[in-house]
Amino acid sequence: MYVPSDRLLATGANAFLSGGQQMWKFARTTTTHLGKADFTSQFNNAHQVKSGLEFRTHRLWMHEFQVVPELPERIPPSTTISNNEYLHHPYEFSAFIQDKMEFIFMVVNAGIRFDYFEPDGEIPTDFTHPTTSPRIKAEAKWQLSPRFGIAYPITEKGVIHVSYGHFFQIPNFEFLYSNPEFEVYPLQSITSPPPQSLLNTMGNADLKPQETVIYELGLQQQLSNFFGIAVTTYYKDIRNLLGTEVHKTYQGDRYARYINRDYGYIRGITFELEKRQTGGIGASVDYTYQIAKGNASDPNTAFLDAQTDPPKETEKQIVPLDWDRRHQINASLTLGYPGNYMLSLIGRFGSGLPYTPTYQNTQVAVENSGQRPNQLLIDLYAYKMIQLFHTKFSLYLKIYNLLDRLNENNVFLDTGRAGYTLEPLYVGGTQPRGINTLDQYFIRPDYYSEPRRVQLGLEIGL
Repeated sequence: MYVPSDRLLATGANAFLSGGQQMWKFARTTTTHLGKADFTSQFNNAHQVKSGLEFRTHRLWMHEFQVVPELPERIPPSTTISNNEYLHHPYEFSAFIQDKMEFIFMVVNAGIRFDYFEPDGEIPTDFTHPTTSPRIKAEAKWQLSPRFGIAYPITEKGVIHVSYGHFFQIPNFEFLYSNPEFEVYPLQSITSPPPQSLLNTMGNADLKPQETVIYELGLQQQLSNFFGIAVTTYYKDIRNLLGTEVHKTYQGDRYARYINRDYGYIRGITFELEKRQTGGIGASVDYTYQIAKGNASDPNTAFLDAQTDPPKETEKQIVPLDWDRRHQINASLTLGYPGNYMLSLIGRFGSGLPYTPTYQNTQVAVENSGQRPNQLLIDLYAYKMIQLFHTKFSLYLKIYNLLDRLNENNVFLDTGRAGYTLEPLYVGGTQPRGINTLDQYFIRPDYYSEPRRVQLGLEIGL
C-alpha cells in the first residue's frame, strides 16, 4: 500500500528513525444521502419560473493507525499521532429560483441561489497548544449567488448572449478534517524523511467555500442552412483558494494549517464551427485559448518554504495554476444516418499542464514554470440497427484511445517526463524501495493515460 508523506509518522523516534518498513492500517467510509425537488411553471407567454431545493447529508468516518512491532500491543494509543480517528456529519442545503422572460426582442434569464454548508467540525482556540487547547465549533457558511443572462438577436440568424453569475464550492473534505486531533510531531528529531516532509499539516473545518464570479460574452451566427459558428469569451474571478499558514508551538515546533489565502483568475476565448448532420455527414470543431493564473497552486507552499534551511520567505507572485491548459481542440466527425447506422470519431488535443521543476526535492524554478507533454486522444463509436422479428437490435462498437497513445498525465518533477527520472543518479545505485528494486520503483504506469480499450456489445429494444 502506498502511504503519503503525512502518514509516515511513528509513536516515538525508535520505529521512525530506524529506517524499518512502515505498516499502516487505513479505513474510511463515506455515506451520502440526497434529497432533491424541482418545480417549473409557465405563468404566461412571457414568463417561465423554475425553482428547486436540494439537501445533502454526509457521514464521514476514518480510522488510521500504524502497526509498531516494538510496542507490546503493536498499536499505538489513540492519543498519539500514529492513531487517528474521526466521525463527522456535515450537510449541505441549497435553493434557487429563476425566471425566464421571453420578449419579442430578447430573452432574459434572472435568478438567485442560496447555498448553506454546515461543516460539523471543531478548531483549536490556541495555535501554540493546538492539541490540548479548548476547541470551538466551526461556523456554518452560506452565500446568496445571483445569476443573470441575456440573449439578444442582432439579425435573423445571429444572437449575442451575455451572462453573469456567482458560484459557491465547498472545499474537499480532506482539507477540513485531516489530522483530526491537531497533533504536532517534533520536526527537529526527524532525520528521514527530511524535515521538509509535510508531517505537520492540519485540517481546518472553518475553511470558507471557494467563491467564483463568471462573466461571459458570446456570439452565435448561422452561416447557411448547414453551417454555424460561435465565439465566446469569458472571465472567472476565483477567491478563497486554499493556502497554508505556518504556526509555531510553545516548544518551537512548526506546523501548517490550511486557510483561505490565495486567489486566481481564468480568462479565455472559444471558437466553434459546426456542420449539421446532412447527407450522412456531420462535423464540429472548437478551439479554446485559456489562461489560468493565481498567486499559488500548491496549498502547502508556505509550509514547504518554512522547512528550508534557512526558512524561505514565501513569494507572492502570479503563476500558472495547476489546470492552466493554454490550448484545447475538440473535433468530431459523424458518418451515417440516425436510426440505421452511425460512425463517429471524436478527437481531443490539449497542450500540457504545468508542473514545478524540482531537483533533489528542491524547487529549482518558479512554481509551475515547466510544461508537461501535449495530450492527444481519439475515440471511435459505431452502431448498426437491426430489425428482426419485430424487435430492434443495436450492435455497437466503442474504441477508447483508438491510437493507443500513452499520454503522460503525470511526470517526474526533475525531468518533466513520465518515463524516466534523475533520482537514481543521486540516491545511490540500486538501493531498493520496499519490495522493489530502484528501477522497478520508478516504472510508473499510473503516470500514463489508459491504453486502448475496446467494447463490443448488443442492445435489445423491448
